[in-house]
Amino acid sequence: MMYEMIMTIVSEIMGSAVLGCDEQKAGNYAAAARNFKAAAGGMECLAQDQLPKWASRGAKALDKDLPAEATADSCDALKTLFLACGQQMAVATALNKPGEPNASLMAKLCLGIAEQMESFLNVMRSKASSKMAKMDSSLFTHVQFQIELQKLLSSYFSAQNIWASREHGVAIIMLREATAAMKIRSAPTKRGLPKIDSDDLKKDVETVQRHMQILLQSWEKDNSTAYYDIIPPQVPEDAKLSAGTFIMKPEPYKMEENIAPAPLLLPARKMPLAGLFGRTSLKVSR
Repeated sequence: MMYEMIMTIVSEIMGSAVLGCDEQKAGNYAAAARNFKAAAGGMECLAQDQLPKWASRGAKALDKDLPAEATADSCDALKTLFLACGQQMAVATALNKPGEPNASLMAKLCLGIAEQMESFLNVMRSKASSKMAKMDSSLFTHVQFQIELQKLLSSYFSAQNIWASREHGVAIIMLREATAAMKIRSAPTKRGLPKIDSDDLKKDVETVQRHMQILLQSWEKDNSTAYYDIIPPQVPEDAKLSAGTFIMKPEPYKMEENIAPAPLLLPARKMPLAGLFGRTSLKVSR
C-alpha cells in the first residue's frame, strides 16, 4: 500500500503544478506562485520523509523499476524546479505592479531563477540520470531555454541599474550584448537562445528583443549627445553579478491523519431515484 500512497501524493502534487501553469496563463501570478510552492512542498515531503520511510521498511521495488516521481533524488530536483517556477511568478507579479520595478532586485531574482534551474538539471544528471529517459525530453529543453533567458533578463535589469548609477558606457555594452543574444539561435553554434517548440515563447522573445533594441538606441543617442562616456569593448567582470538571489520557500505539505473512511454509498434518503434522471418526474403505471 505504500507505493499506492506515494503515487496518490504525487498525483496531488502534480495537480498543484498544473494549477500553477493554468494560473500563470490566466495572468494570476500570485496564485500561480502559491501553487508552485505547494508542489515544491509536496516534493520535499516525498524526498525527505515518505520515500525514506518506504525504503526503511525494506521495500522490494527496485529503483530502476520505479517512476521518476517515486525516487528521492528526482523529487528533490523537482522541488527545486517548482520553486524556480514560483520565483518566476514572483518576478511577473512585481513587473505588473504600477511604477518602475527595482532593477537591481529584478536582476538578482532572474539570476537566482537561472541558478536554481541549473541546480535541477545538475541533480537530475548526477543523481537521477536513469530517470531522465522516463521523463518528457521537452521538459529539459524548456528548462535549458529558461536558464539562458533568465540570464539575459538579469543582464537587462543589471544594465538598467547601472544606467541609473550613471555608468552609461558600461550599461550600454551590457544591454548591447544582451540584446544581441535575445533571439532564437539559427544553429547550435550560433549565439542566442536554444530552439524551442513554442510559438508563444518565440513571440515573447521577439517582443522583448524589440523593446531592448529601442531602449539601446535611446541610450546610445543620449550618450553620444550628452554623457560622452567611453563604451568598453566588453562588460567588465566587476559589473557582472556574482550570484543571484532566491527567495522562494516550499509550502509545507501536511498529511491528514486518522481520517474517517468515506462511505462507499450515500444513504438512500439523500439519493432519490429522481436524481439519477435529472429533474424529470418518474411516472409509475398502475
